[in-house]
Amino acid sequence: MLGNKSGFTLIEVLIAIAIMTVAFTSIFIVQSNSINAVRSAKNTNIVSMLIKNYMIETEQEFEGRAFTEVPKDKNKTCDEAFSDYKCSRVIKEIQFPQLSFGQQNNNPNNSSGGDAQMVEKIGKLITKFLSQAIREVTVTVTWGKKVEEKVSMTTYWVNLNQEFSINE
Repeated sequence: MLGNKSGFTLIEVLIAIAIMTVAFTSIFIVQSNSINAVRSAKNTNIVSMLIKNYMIETEQEFEGRAFTEVPKDKNKTCDEAFSDYKCSRVIKEIQFPQLSFGQQNNNPNNSSGGDAQMVEKIGKLITKFLSQAIREVTVTVTWGKKVEEKVSMTTYWVNLNQEFSINE
């Protein structure tokens, strides 16, 4: 006569272990992804802070000076606390296309060649002024030992103190 046996069979125990293994693996993967997301968010925060600080530093270096007085390229370690991050900046002159005001001399009886030359000269002067008064400033932060990563920010500066010269 079989008595009342208490306990689990081997198959029940193996099924329970399989379920626990799947559950623990899922929890481990979620936790690993969460740690990677936190690490990425921290890195993004550091990089954006370094870019902002270097842009402000560049702006302070430029303040009260002409564009020609500020070095166009500069590379350095961003901050002592973040020695793995390198900061660089490039200041570029923007070359505007020659402005054209759509002036065409379609009337053969009107000899306004002088007007067309005057409009062309004004277009050249305005183009030259804009090219001298506006700069593109790009700040880049690079980091990474195995794989180099970088983030850049570009802005445009206008020198409101730039003189408008009528000499070519």
